[in-house]
Amino acid sequence: MEAFVSGAVIGGTRVQRQSLSARCSTGAQRENGQSLVSRRQLLKLVAVAPLAFGAPQVLAEDADGYSTTASGVQYKLIKKGTGKTKAKIGDLVGVRFTGSYNGRVFDDLFKTDQAFYIRVGNGSLLSGLEEILQMMYRGDRYKIILAGNLGFGPQGRKASPGKPSIPGNATLEYELELSDFPGSEEELLELSDDV
Repeated sequence: MEAFVSGAVIGGTRVQRQSLSARCSTGAQRENGQSLVSRRQLLKLVAVAPLAFGAPQVLAEDADGYSTTASGVQYKLIKKGTGKTKAKIGDLVGVRFTGSYNGRVFDDLFKTDQAFYIRVGNGSLLSGLEEILQMMYRGDRYKIILAGNLGFGPQGRKASPGKPSIPGNATLEYELELSDFPGSEEELLELSDDV
């Protein structure tokens, strides 16, 4: 069984395709010579997949302080949080963000009373935002620049009440904050004799 990483960075060098192979120890094969994988072996492979494909890899930092991931997301940390655990796929998190196109804000969740709660990796946010979210700790705030393919793509976004339309493949700017991360920090309970 093989999986491929496209556009990964290994040892400072960008590679187009890197093969990650997993060999089966059962020795069982199909008639065409392909190895059979037991459910247990498959579950082990699936368990390590986030290690191979999860966290974005950083290519470089530009003069403005923006770093770029292998997929092309540009980002920079503007406020360091106090969290000790990074968000990962499947975690419930509360986020706040502003999104703008050509300097015009089209989304602003910093003005709302509560954060927007999502499960990381479920597709509720644009793919570029999801990628950076997996690098964040509770309280972190990042400035992010998304190329069109990581934003609304070629279809863009139609206008809605109070929000402008966004053309296809538009470059978007976001400010994203991981404002809440339930269960990530040790909870403090106050104990008293007045129960």
